[in-house]
Amino acid sequence: MYSADSEISSAASLQPSSLHGVVSSWLQLPVFTVIGCFALFAVAFGNLLDIEADNAKVGFGGQAAVKVMFLGLAGLYGGVGFLTDPKMRRLMFTFPVVWMFILLGCFFLSVPTSSSAVQSLASTISIACVLLMTVTALVQLGPKLVLDIVYWAMGCFVIGSWLTYLLVPSVGVFLEPTTEGAFIPRMGGLTHPNTLGQIAGLTVVLGLLFLREPEMRTWLRTLLVLAAFAALIGSLSRTSLLATVVAFSVAFRDYIFDRKYAMMAIVFAIAGVMALMTASMFMDVQGKVMSKLDLLSKSGDASELASATGRTAIWGKTIQLIGERPLFGYGAATSKFWLQEYSMHTHNLILNIAFSTGVLGGLIAVWMCLERIFKVIVSRHPFADAIIVFILVNGLFENVVFSILCGLPTILWTIGLALPAMEEFENDKSSVSIDHPILRVSTR
Repeated sequence: MYSADSEISSAASLQPSSLHGVVSSWLQLPVFTVIGCFALFAVAFGNLLDIEADNAKVGFGGQAAVKVMFLGLAGLYGGVGFLTDPKMRRLMFTFPVVWMFILLGCFFLSVPTSSSAVQSLASTISIACVLLMTVTALVQLGPKLVLDIVYWAMGCFVIGSWLTYLLVPSVGVFLEPTTEGAFIPRMGGLTHPNTLGQIAGLTVVLGLLFLREPEMRTWLRTLLVLAAFAALIGSLSRTSLLATVVAFSVAFRDYIFDRKYAMMAIVFAIAGVMALMTASMFMDVQGKVMSKLDLLSKSGDASELASATGRTAIWGKTIQLIGERPLFGYGAATSKFWLQEYSMHTHNLILNIAFSTGVLGGLIAVWMCLERIFKVIVSRHPFADAIIVFILVNGLFENVVFSILCGLPTILWTIGLALPAMEEFENDKSSVSIDHPILRVSTR
């Protein structure tokens, strides 16, 4: 069985004293490891890019071609890992990781009946490539290196978005129309503001978790967290801001809900409720609250929030369409054809899976999410918990996982599922060492 660590040790043990020795040393470099690192970074970074002038256009452009090239490399790396590494297959068929591959099977089953079989097949293959690559990388490279690569890919994307926003505003500034006929400028950078908000929020939470460990505290990580937080604010993505707060609270709950602070939090909560009840006797609290909600809405009208910025209409139409094809759905990457008058996306993680694969796929996705929520409640795994909770909160209003061409969110979701599962490898002497804070789990 191939081992990245054994290749590295072999290369390091060579002492080239001649040209022949130098050549031999280069030939012994861990090529498979290098390919894995590059593929992981390329897919995590490249598949976020969305800077074409007409994002609503349905077609295959230069941007998509680059993404497909990266995904092809990822599939090659993951495929080799699947064929040659028993531990990769072991992790792949371990719950809860196996849920992703079961869903992958549902996506493949929906291809023959898809309204666009070619695009559905291409999208489904991209899911397979990302899943195989991520599981192989976790086993071959180790979870610490995988998280590091993904984190710096997100960081580079945030920095690139800032440069685009400041230097090329015609690309980096997104003007969002409101119901009042005005336009709200939002920071988009290299992608849509909502996507930037997701990446920036995850960079903040994961960055703070890295900084929690003394050996990982660097000034560069600190500056990156600050830049990501500023990008999160600039994106004006309320969902991502909410997801960041919730994920941070869950990841750092051992600090936030420490016993010595719990009573203080309860006292402040009771005092706040009493103050609100007292204030309601002397002023129009409802009017004050509504005025603040008006500020949160993009259009200046709080009624926009009640419909989740129009998403309730999208969800209603999506559910109607699912009811018309409950067995196999419409296939991956087809919502743009059926929801052209509804922003072309389902704007919900579960509905997106159910729309693509049918009711069975939707039920599997629901079960997977509920099982993860239960695990977050009964055990503490900061990195996995932060990723899972962040994506679930965002998944209430966005597709997130299993996008048209899979990338970073699917990578992160798979990592979030796999990190706790890798505990069972701890006593396996031939496995990658996981004695690292990223993989420490404690039961509450």
